Amino acid sequence: VSTLGTARCQKAIPALIEALQREKTHRPIRTPASAALALREVGPAAVPPLTELLTHERSDVRIGAAIALAKNGPHAKPAVPLLIAMLSERDSEVRQAAAYTLGSIGPAARAALPALEAAYQEPDEFLRDCAGQALSRILAQPTASAQMP
Repeated sequence: VSTLGTARCQKAIPALIEALQREKTHRPIRTPASAALALREVGPAAVPPLTELLTHERSDVRIGAAIALAKNGPHAKPAVPLLIAMLSERDSEVRQAAAYTLGSIGPAARAALPALEAAYQEPDEFLRDCAGQALSRILAQPTASAQMP
């Protein structure tokens, strides 16, 4: 994807979104769909269609979309409400992907703090780990050097 350039990547978004919906993966949190990995590299232009996929009927598609959104950091803020909703799902991998992505969004995902704090209390150790890391990233204060121009 990086060799295609920004304009060509943006033109590829619809095809990659379609491929993500077609591609089936057995353990999407551990081995994401190749379309999800490609969409991670496209950048903020992919955020709106990926956000829409967070409500897809198949959990592997929702997980792939969340993983692809994670690389967009604060640009993925529009997805926060749907990611919060994913933290309430039964599927542990869906919940882990949502927590991971919320942490990647960082302080822009502050609205997720109550849901992440609840997830941190769950017995699932993988979910607790993802929620704990997300809480740390969201609550992190920028360093003085990061604030300098």
